[in-house]
Amino acid sequence: MSKTDTIARMHSVGTLHRVLADGSEVSMPNPGPIPPMTEEEFQRARKMPRAKTLRRALGLTQEEFAARHHIPIGTLRDWEQGRCEPDQPARLSLCHRA
Repeated sequence: MSKTDTIARMHSVGTLHRVLADGSEVSMPNPGPIPPMTEEEFQRARKMPRAKTLRRALGLTQEEFAARHHIPIGTLRDWEQGRCEPDQPARLSLCHRA
């Protein structure tokens, strides 16, 4: 994770909290309703592989995530770097084991 990344958590009541390095949370101002992206904005948006999003949400390193889900570390890195995507059975397995 780079120094410019911010991890935030949306609580079920709709409040937004910034997650600090020690795991504590700080309330963030609510930006209000966010309009949907235009097609052009969507095409320009940086794509984040779902495996990486899931791993970060669980707070695991690549090594920990790979071991937990019985995935070769090279395969996980390929998924996270967008070189390939998990097939349907792998996606289902990740969803059910997260």
